[in-house]
Amino acid sequence: MERKTKLNMFFLRLLIAASKHRLTLYAMVMILFLLSIYGIYCGQYSNNIAKMLPDSSESARTLEVMRRSGLSSRGVISFDTGGRAFSDSALPVYLEILGARLRSSPMITRVDYQFIPKSLSASLNNLSRYLPQLIEAEDLERLTSGDGISTTVKQAYRQLFLFGGIGTTERLREDPFNLRLQPLEKLSDFQKLSGIRISPLHSYMVSPDERKALLLFESDISAADTAGSRRLLAMLGDSLRDCPPGITYDIISPSWHSVENEEIIKSDVKTVAVTSFIVFTLLFIIFYHCDLRSLLIPAMPALASVIVMAAMPLVFKECLFFVIGMGGLIIGLAVGDYGTHVYAASSGTFGIRRVARLLLPLLVTCLTTVGAFLLFLISDIEACRQIGVFAGLSLILSLLFTVFLLTPLFSGRNRRPFHIAIPKFTVHRPLLVISIWSVMLILAVFGLTKIKLNDDIRQFDVISQMTLKAEKNYENNWQSGTGPSMLIVTGK
Repeated sequence: MERKTKLNMFFLRLLIAASKHRLTLYAMVMILFLLSIYGIYCGQYSNNIAKMLPDSSESARTLEVMRRSGLSSRGVISFDTGGRAFSDSALPVYLEILGARLRSSPMITRVDYQFIPKSLSASLNNLSRYLPQLIEAEDLERLTSGDGISTTVKQAYRQLFLFGGIGTTERLREDPFNLRLQPLEKLSDFQKLSGIRISPLHSYMVSPDERKALLLFESDISAADTAGSRRLLAMLGDSLRDCPPGITYDIISPSWHSVENEEIIKSDVKTVAVTSFIVFTLLFIIFYHCDLRSLLIPAMPALASVIVMAAMPLVFKECLFFVIGMGGLIIGLAVGDYGTHVYAASSGTFGIRRVARLLLPLLVTCLTTVGAFLLFLISDIEACRQIGVFAGLSLILSLLFTVFLLTPLFSGRNRRPFHIAIPKFTVHRPLLVISIWSVMLILAVFGLTKIKLNDDIRQFDVISQMTLKAEKNYENNWQSGTGPSMLIVTGK
C-alpha cells in the first residue's frame, strides 16, 4: 500500500508539472508533429509483398531472386488494330517511331518489336554463318553426296515448273539444299518456351490473326520502386500520346501492380482514419452532450500514430502501408482504454488527483496490450514485426499524450452529464451472466471450426479491374496454353 501511495504521489507531481508548463509542452508536441509530417513526406513506404512472407521461406527467396534478375522491370505494350490487317494499318510505321522514341529515354534500357530484323531473306542470309554449328555432320554428308545432289536437283527442277515456284529462282540458287530453313524451324521452338504465339509471316511480333502486335521493353527501374514505376508509366503514356486513330493499346507491366497497390492502400488508410475519427467524434458529441473538449480524445491516439509513422522508416528500411492501416485500430484501443477514463476522472474539482490515482491501472492496461503486440517481434515475417513496433509505440504515446496533454485541459472544469442514459446492470444475478457468457463462448468455438484460411499471396495484390482486364486480354490473345515455367540461374 505504501508503495502504491508513493507511485500515486509521483504521478501527481508529474501531472502538476505538466499542468504548470502546459504551454511549453504543447509547443514541443506541435514541433514534434510538424517534424513528423516532414518525416512522412521524406520517408520510404511501400507495399512490398515479400515483406509479408517469412524471411527464410522459399517464396520470399524466389521473389528476391526475380527482383534481382530484372524480371520485374520488364513489360510489354499490346496493340490492337481494331479489325484491320497489320500490314494495312499505320501500326508498322508507328512501331518504328515509338521504338526510336523509347530508346532515347533514359528509363528504357531495351526495346524489341521485331521477331525477325529486316526482311525474311536478310535474316536467312544471316543464319548462313551459323550453319556449320546448327546442322549435323551426317545430314551435311548425306546432302552433298552423289545421291543427295541428284535428289536436290530434281526437286528444284520440279519446283521451277510448278505455279508456286514463280519467284523462287534466286532462293534456289542461293540455297539449293534448303539448309537455312532447317535452323529457322528449330528457332521457332523458342515460341514454345516463351508461350507467345507469333505469326512467322511478318518480321514484327504480330499475332496469328494479324490484328495485334507486341512491343517489349526493359527498364532499369524495379517494380519495387513505386515512385520510379509511377514515372515510368507516365513516360510510357506520354510516348503513346500520338497513337494513330483506331489503334488501341494496353501496357502490361509489374509497375502497374506497384503503383495501384500503393494508391488503393493509401485510399483505404485514409478511409479508415477519417471514418474512425468521424465515428468517435459523433459518439462523443452524443454521449458527452456536445462537449467540444471530448473531440480531443480521439485526436491524441491519431497524433501518436502520425509520430510513430514518421519514425518507422528509421527502424525498418521499408515501412509497409499495410501496417500504417493499423492506425484506425490503435485509435479505437486508445480511446476505449485511456481517453474516456481520463476525461471522466479529470473533469471537475480535484481532477488531477483522480487521474494520478487512475494512472497506475491505465499504465498496467497499456503495458499488457503493448506486451501482446510485442510478441509479434519474434515472428519470421517482417510485416508482423512492423505491426508489433507500430502498435506498441503508438499505444504508449497515446497514453502519455492523453494523460499529460488532456488532463490540464479537462481538470478544474465541470463535467457535463451524459446526454443518453446508459443502462446499469446489476451484479445480483451472476448465474445469468455466466450462462450468457458460456453460450457466447460455445458459439465462438463452433464458429472457429468454420473458418477457412486463405494462404494465397495474390490476395495482397489489390489492383484495378482495368489492369486485370488488360492482363486477361493479353493472356487470351498471345499466350498459347498454360504459362511457361522458368529456371533462374544466378552466378556469384
